[in-house]
Amino acid sequence: MPNAADTFSRKRQLTLLAGVAAGFAVLLFYFFISDGYSDVGDGIQHYQIAKYSWTHPELFLHHWGKPFYILVSSPFAQFGYGGTVLFNLFCAAGTAWFAGKSVHLLGYRFAGFSALLTVFCPLYFTVAISGLTEPFFGFILVLSVWLMLKKKRGWAAAVVSFLPFIRSEGFLLLPLFGLLLLIRRDWRAIPMLALGTIVYSIAGGIATGDFLWVIHDNPYKGEDLYGSGSFFHFAKNNEILLGSSGVVLFLAAGIWTLIRLGSRKKQGALFAEELLLVYGAFTVYFIAHSIFWAYGLFGSYGLLRVMAAVTPLAAIAVAGILSLMRDNFLQRMWLPPLIALFALSLNIVQTLRQSRVPFHVDNEQYPAVEAGKWLKKNTAGQMLYCQHPFIIFLSDYDPFDRNRSRNLWDMQAEAGKLESGSIIIWDSHFGPVEGRLPLDSLLNRPDLENVFQARSPKEEFRSAGKPEWPAVYIFRVK
Repeated sequence: MPNAADTFSRKRQLTLLAGVAAGFAVLLFYFFISDGYSDVGDGIQHYQIAKYSWTHPELFLHHWGKPFYILVSSPFAQFGYGGTVLFNLFCAAGTAWFAGKSVHLLGYRFAGFSALLTVFCPLYFTVAISGLTEPFFGFILVLSVWLMLKKKRGWAAAVVSFLPFIRSEGFLLLPLFGLLLLIRRDWRAIPMLALGTIVYSIAGGIATGDFLWVIHDNPYKGEDLYGSGSFFHFAKNNEILLGSSGVVLFLAAGIWTLIRLGSRKKQGALFAEELLLVYGAFTVYFIAHSIFWAYGLFGSYGLLRVMAAVTPLAAIAVAGILSLMRDNFLQRMWLPPLIALFALSLNIVQTLRQSRVPFHVDNEQYPAVEAGKWLKKNTAGQMLYCQHPFIIFLSDYDPFDRNRSRNLWDMQAEAGKLESGSIIIWDSHFGPVEGRLPLDSLLNRPDLENVFQARSPKEEFRSAGKPEWPAVYIFRVK
């Protein structure tokens, strides 16, 4: 085993820094040359919540929006959507940096490689250039792993305790940190795992009067909207998650870890940390989402991008197996670096091909973009009823100002009370799914005038289990 006590030489630190800087620069480059968006649903909505939290302070406790993400990202969001993307790019760079540092603390080489592999996983690369929560989740997770490896366990427990308030899956990973603290007999650090929940329970209790709001306001309970699918859905898409070379090396790392599990001679001083926080966290997260999608639980939509939250852990594992190859099997020092170079090159090519960069207005986005142009020209403060966050974003309306903007649920509840001149926006995804509103119910209403419609000129799109062309219809109340 490599000596974990080896100093992190200046050369290796510069190599890691160069890897981080290169990954950040490529992400930033593709963001600047894109004229479209990588995510026009949840990513836009998270940005809007963060941006308007300064105008509507109650949004700082928005359960679906994730309170800790809102708090930390909101200053960046005040500079527009680009500010939110920049926040996520900083998170990506920070994640790559601490992934590399963690590789070193585990006694492995290839820290710079792990930093680049963190960024150049096809899925992670796309998600990083968005307003989604996965990059911040990954950053806090990897930072907490690094703190654990540094034996700053109290700080690690405190930091990771806020993970559930970035993405709810954080609650699934806290027990792994708790188990490690039990193994290390760090009794004082264990209570710190509850810090985030205590802070937000008290804050929500003071604001709403319900100190159990974290449980009672859970946005992922209730009616299932999206159906279910195969338990192997994520496994079948492994190349999108990690890239071809990443998959092969990660599986090799997993097999070698199982071998080490049965042999104490092959285990390092931080094997428990590596087993629970790198392999354990990835496995728990992966299996949990496979179960959620298989049984249609907790609002799962089978979205592959949720895995971007833990793919940086795989980058740590892959660096480990390359280092172990070098020290145990491949005595020729040039061969493992050559494997690393080949694997990274393959992943970079695959990432740039699969992630659709630079992003352009695609068939799904086209009707929304056209609707946004129409709204800017033909509305002047009328009430908008709309479920699609991207269309509201393009219209420059405040989606949380209920005097100017409400969703389709409100429109249906206020049927018969709609003010003349109000605008109703129906789109082929959010309208029938989240809004539960079929298009025919609007087309057949005598009190509504269809004033605009746009349809994608090309590709077919699936919505609510039925093939639909991406489309937007705008109605005005007579």
